[in-house]
Amino acid sequence: MRSIISKLEQKASDIAKVSASNRSAFTLVELMVVVAIMAILGALVAGVVVKAIEAQKKLEHQDNHGSHQICTFKAVAGCD
Repeated sequence: MRSIISKLEQKASDIAKVSASNRSAFTLVELMVVVAIMAILGALVAGVVVKAIEAQKKLEHQDNHGSHQICTFKAVAGCD
């Protein structure tokens, strides 16, 4: 029984050595997966940036509109 286990362990270590020595670069599938993940993350970040810019423009518009109303009120009321 021990001889069978030791033979299996020896084969496993031989396979690991061969796999490690033959594997010197990424495969095309691995590269494509990495590129796909990066594209998804980029799309998510771009969406967040666009929403932030829209929110900033909305706030600026509201601020400008409020200032305009205050100036109109002062002009009508005669408060310079």
